[in-house]
Amino acid sequence: GETHLATLYLESYGLSRRFDIPDVVPLLAGRPRAKGKLPATVPLQRRHVYVGLSRPTDFLCVAVNRERLDGDGETALRDAGWDVLVVE
Repeated sequence: GETHLATLYLESYGLSRRFDIPDVVPLLAGRPRAKGKLPATVPLQRRHVYVGLSRPTDFLCVAVNRERLDGDGETALRDAGWDVLVVE
């Protein structure tokens, strides 16, 4: 893929029957992910997230359903320098 100015990444529901963004919030916040074995389909899903999040040069927006981002995840993202906006 080519780089571009901005990306809006919308969480997706993948083959793993899981939403992708909640699984990568710790990585986005610079923290290790929770221990435990992940389904074999999660690495493929994470590869799609990596590609989507690694292409913009200036602006990245990640949209996740509020019900799937707990307070710890939100705090971790804010501590890592992310601006977290709640759209109601």
